[in-house]
Amino acid sequence: MPSALNLAFLYHCMGRYDEAEAVFIDTLERRRRVFGPTHPGTMTCLQSLSALYRDTDRLSDAVELLEAAYADVRNELGESSPTVLEIGPKLAVMYTELGRANDAEPLFARTVEELTKLLPPEHPYLGRTRSQWAVALHSTGRTVEAITQLEQAYAVLSAAPGQEQAHDARLAARRLADMLDSIGRTEEAAQWRSRGIP
Repeated sequence: MPSALNLAFLYHCMGRYDEAEAVFIDTLERRRRVFGPTHPGTMTCLQSLSALYRDTDRLSDAVELLEAAYADVRNELGESSPTVLEIGPKLAVMYTELGRANDAEPLFARTVEELTKLLPPEHPYLGRTRSQWAVALHSTGRTVEAITQLEQAYAVLSAAPGQEQAHDARLAARRLADMLDSIGRTEEAAQWRSRGIP
């Protein structure tokens, strides 16, 4: 099965989406049958299929797939399961992209609450999740709370080593600048915008 999944990834990377989808679906069905619906291998395949749907502008299909997986894993493994904490933010980001920030926000809030129990405050995944949460907060009109989350996210991500964390810190700074601008705090926004430049 790993070779089939690798083939699906290859098709996806090559833009051969129909072929990738067929292999992902076949592999997912086999993994569900052999390993069960909440096995990490099954979840990896499911999340990959969801990413394919997202990349091909089938966001509703991606959300439907992740919603079912999130419910299954949460019911079987509990709120603090690593898989729940991995799928939750992905689902919440998609909710936000679909204009469903009111659905995204509590999902982010639960995830951050669980992550703060399990990870040190300086963990990049926690910082990244806070940054994503801020977008949903802002979309629901809670800009001041969003700014607080982004400030915390930036502090974590800018201190963490690695290019991915540096990129995410700049993204948080740009988001923060935009939100500060939106509430008329233009001088602060300009300072944050300069931190968002590579």
